[in-house]
Amino acid sequence: MLYYLPNQQLVSFGDAVQAGLAHAFDGPAITCRGVQRGPDGGAGAVFGVEGVDARYMPERQDWKGAPGTKWGVGYWRSSKPGPADLARPEQIGGHAVRLADGHEWLIPVARYLDGGTAFPERLQLGPDGQWAQTGTIPQYADICRQAETAWAALSTRLEDDETGTVEFTLHDEAQLAAQALGVNYRVGPVECSLLGLFDTTAVSAVVLALVDWPSVKALTIAEEKKSPVGAGDSTVSGVRD
Repeated sequence: MLYYLPNQQLVSFGDAVQAGLAHAFDGPAITCRGVQRGPDGGAGAVFGVEGVDARYMPERQDWKGAPGTKWGVGYWRSSKPGPADLARPEQIGGHAVRLADGHEWLIPVARYLDGGTAFPERLQLGPDGQWAQTGTIPQYADICRQAETAWAALSTRLEDDETGTVEFTLHDEAQLAAQALGVNYRVGPVECSLLGLFDTTAVSAVVLALVDWPSVKALTIAEEKKSPVGAGDSTVSGVRD
């Protein structure tokens, strides 16, 4: 991806982080080029990860401004970034999900069926001298909390429970999907939008993968194969999968 900040000709890693772009880099190495006319029509800097072609050529690129911020994001149409280009060096295991761009992206599991998680957890030495898990490391605490909210909303739908319904809107779903993608890839909501990664089906598939729904389906299919033909219907209505 390419990024743009106005009113400066040189951008450091610290500048990028301060602008809200920490998610776009795995380290401090940046390639930067000052331009006299950027996406906003004024002078600024185009930059990206080390080695990126940081020229500004609007006739050969697509750009999108980030709502409520000063930065913009773009890419070369001839080499639209995909999962292989944006993958972080270390990824957290989960389920492969095909998004609206036609590529499969690895979605980490924040909440297993048993309530556990694929995310790394802290270990602390207890008074009994035994090491014990004490919760997800701070870096991933928020997405794990969001996954619990998504699971509660999904459980409410499954139980058709109109009392105590957990509010989970399409916006919430899309934001959580972008957050989930950001764990294993250098993307945020604006990048997901610009790259055309989301439609309603893809967003739901990402959130379901985040809470390990593919494993639920696999177990259901296995149980159906064990059961006599016609013995019950385990199909769940009202859940996009």
